[in-house]
Amino acid sequence: MRIARITIAAILCICSAALYSIDIFVNGNFVTSFTDRELETLDATSRGIWLPDLLPLVISCDAMTVTTTGPGAKAFHDRNLADRFQEGFLKRQSAGWELRFFGETVAGVVSIDLSADFLEQRDLEVWVSWEGVPELKEEIAAFARRHGCDIDVVEVPGIKTKLLAVLRADGRVPDLVMVQSDYLPELTAARALQPVDSPVTVAAGGLSGTGAFTLDDRLMASPFYFDSQVVVINPQIFPEGPELERAVSGEWDLNGFKRAGRAMKARGATPYCWNAYSAYWLVSFQHGFGKERLIEPDGRILMTDRPTVDAVNYLLDLQEEGLLEVNERDAMVTIFLRGDVGAILTGSYSIPSFEKLGIDFAVAPYPLNPDTGKPVAPVLDYKGFSITRKARNPVLARRLIQYLSSPGVQLRFTSALSKLPARQDVWDELERFHAYSTPLRLSAERGIPLPPDQAYGLFKNTMWKLLRLVLSGQMDTQDALEEGQAVVDGQLAARGGRNE
Repeated sequence: MRIARITIAAILCICSAALYSIDIFVNGNFVTSFTDRELETLDATSRGIWLPDLLPLVISCDAMTVTTTGPGAKAFHDRNLADRFQEGFLKRQSAGWELRFFGETVAGVVSIDLSADFLEQRDLEVWVSWEGVPELKEEIAAFARRHGCDIDVVEVPGIKTKLLAVLRADGRVPDLVMVQSDYLPELTAARALQPVDSPVTVAAGGLSGTGAFTLDDRLMASPFYFDSQVVVINPQIFPEGPELERAVSGEWDLNGFKRAGRAMKARGATPYCWNAYSAYWLVSFQHGFGKERLIEPDGRILMTDRPTVDAVNYLLDLQEEGLLEVNERDAMVTIFLRGDVGAILTGSYSIPSFEKLGIDFAVAPYPLNPDTGKPVAPVLDYKGFSITRKARNPVLARRLIQYLSSPGVQLRFTSALSKLPARQDVWDELERFHAYSTPLRLSAERGIPLPPDQAYGLFKNTMWKLLRLVLSGQMDTQDALEEGQAVVDGQLAARGGRNE
């Protein structure tokens, strides 16, 4: 009997010891409490629960005191502490909840007390676009429910155009807008946006793509996700065996690219198809043929340099050999779905559509160029969030950006939509959800973001016309590029130089 009593007592002791809670205070006043069970229902990644998921919205915070089951308390001090909460994670351990923050580990957390100012204003208007709008709306709605906010999320297909029109009419602008990099020169010139301070991204676990949104050394948007250019392959046409394995693993090069194309042509199929008239696809080959940068230090784009000439001539050779059929996106996708082409160059955004259709396909990163040792570098198309200059609630807009940069949101959104997370520490976890994680990771590592520079917009519009003339045989490569150089230089000069 005595042994039984000891055993029961021990079990009761273990059970009670396993139950923990964390109390949250602001300026010494109790705000809320999270039980073990409530904490375990919060979104968590392998790093644990994101600290801001426990804390109320505050304007600023200069101190955080953490009480533990042990003696004393741990205090953190920083004048930008509210922006650095996103560095913190709580993880369940046998002895309770452990906080990792500021490079330190605090075990047995019992309570957290903030020395802070509450954020009282809780209304916001957000404009969103591109793929994944329903999923994005739900993420924002979850944030609003958690913090008692009134957030109006509006889908706007042409955000740049509409925002400029509202500004010209002196209308009411939203607080937060989704943007892509080529929006920034015009929106910044129109004084539509305010800079996003660095802690939004620096403290978020390392966000890639900040260069895509930096103008004149000011960060104008916080990266959210990105798409990459990839090669989507029809395995029924593409040579199977080692050729396909090398492609999917990212070990193929331009020689293998041509070799596979010739094998497909010999079988009576169209080998490759993409919109080679667009500079959006040319940029990748320019880098693969040795171009070090798209925008020169003086703001120009060199169009008559050797890498650009070689890149255009390579595309011309592919077409003349019958390995490339040039089509715009809708026509290209149609013939791919019909099974009439071996591989297409498209964006990773196409993957969910192909998966839903249930077709057989494989994904490969762009090939390497054996002559230069460089990859044909896929363009990385970043989408991010900017705070408008006339935002009525810029602090709440900032807190929402931080939430959208959290590990849980980044993992859920990108895994559901085959997007690539801007947050770099989510990549390893994404591999558990994504069938094409290897080629997408290689594409991200080899890729280049489009610069937020007006010179790129001029280059893109000019090359659209000239590439048609070259690929149709109506114009020589060198002549076309020299003409394009003169046009772009003239337009830049007329606009007063870089991003004016």
